[in-house]
Amino acid sequence: MVGAGTGQMMPMINESFVRFGGGDTTQFGIADWTWDPFADLWDSSLLTLKKFAKREGHAQAPQRHIENGIDLGSFVNGCRNEYKRQTKQRTHQTT
Repeated sequence: MVGAGTGQMMPMINESFVRFGGGDTTQFGIADWTWDPFADLWDSSLLTLKKFAKREGHAQAPQRHIENGIDLGSFVNGCRNEYKRQTKQRTHQTT
């Protein structure tokens, strides 16, 4: 679909995705495109953290640690903050 805007092409891609039941976007010439970039970033960050933990013997990445292009320190810090927020929220719900 040469000359089609993204808005015109996305329904075609989504329809084909459902029809053919797959996530292979290479057939559309967009191999680097993803259905859920946030989930992909989460998965990549978690995999990188697992490798870090196996190598270092702990998962306490320094706050500004970057590994394989992923800001691992910020990822770990964000996980800690989210855990604290959810724990605090659960504590307030039970009281």
